[in-house]
Amino acid sequence: MIHVSETDTNAVKRIAYFESPDLAVGATVPFAPGGMHLMLMDLADKLDEGAQLPLTQTCVRACGSEHCRHAGARRGVDAARGRAMTLPVLVALLLLAAASPVAAHHPGERLDEVMAEKELAFEPTDLLRLPPLAMAAADGASLNLPDLSDQIVVLSLVPESCGAPCADQQALLQAVQEAVNVTPMREMVEFLTVSDAAAHGTEWDAGNWRALTPTDDTVSDAAGAFAALSARGTDAPMVHVLDRGGRHAGIFHGAGFVRINMVLYINGLTNAPSP
Repeated sequence: MIHVSETDTNAVKRIAYFESPDLAVGATVPFAPGGMHLMLMDLADKLDEGAQLPLTQTCVRACGSEHCRHAGARRGVDAARGRAMTLPVLVALLLLAAASPVAAHHPGERLDEVMAEKELAFEPTDLLRLPPLAMAAADGASLNLPDLSDQIVVLSLVPESCGAPCADQQALLQAVQEAVNVTPMREMVEFLTVSDAAAHGTEWDAGNWRALTPTDDTVSDAAGAFAALSARGTDAPMVHVLDRGGRHAGIFHGAGFVRINMVLYINGLTNAPSP
């Protein structure tokens, strides 16, 4: 599936579905970061760097007839032309089942419903009022959630007493960030870890991740206030996903959710209209 990065009239970046590019005779259609990019879906196996993957290119002529060309394509290489190209491929992306092919991968208003069916650890919330959470970075810089209202926020609260469940969840979130950051979503998503700990995992990309401590409450109190947004009554640590505009969109519970499902959910939010 082809997507294109664009900026709307409110200067908000988003990723839009692009049905097909026009191929004029002799013209070059670039695929590059910040522009058109390819997303591969429903792959049976993980695609590693340098792996071979057969692709089928379908061209539709003006008269309506089709011809297909099969080419062995390697990640990051245009095998048909034999020259290097930058191709920000997000492997195994975008959502499944719906009434039409486009809706199947961009469920729009059905995003919560589709994700809840696909991922048992996901709980939709759709809340506009959140507990207050004043935070500070290690350098003393203050931050409040409304400061990030133009971003999608992935918020995790890690009390010291949480132990292994939170450590496992943080490792999974680092993998989510890695998948997000190979796409244009990198500029649209901020990961926040709120913790008492002075040190955090080294696998985070500091470009869109912040280690924070609460300034008005303990981490345990803040985690409890946000846990009250859930109707499940579970003790598992929660990841709170906030949409642009500050809406509390949903919760991913524990560390058992499938990484790509959170990436898919974040991607769906990036395609939503600006609030």
